[in-house]
Amino acid sequence: MVVIRPAQCATVTREYTEEISPAVYGCDECLVEIPQQLCELKVTAYHKDDRNHLEDHTFCSWRCLFKYLPKVKFNSFISFPYIHYSCPADNPASMDSLLNLLRDSGLIN
Repeated sequence: MVVIRPAQCATVTREYTEEISPAVYGCDECLVEIPQQLCELKVTAYHKDDRNHLEDHTFCSWRCLFKYLPKVKFNSFISFPYIHYSCPADNPASMDSLLNLLRDSGLIN
């Protein structure tokens, strides 16, 4: 996830810092905040040349995930996110949203 707004902290003493507000995280493609109650679409890209190099990405919707795919180098393996059926129906990460996107692209009927 991309940090949209870093956490704000206040120094209480030299040894202790208190967090005033938490960091806000968002979509790696469009930089929109992803609220905690929404299911996230997480992808990991494994690089063939360097097995220790992993790239973790989080997306707000299937559309953003598919926009990201052309940016991946050809020598990579990508693990796609699990599909969670417990997501709310109006969630951009829902199964219906994925099926509609695939139909619009002509990949399925």
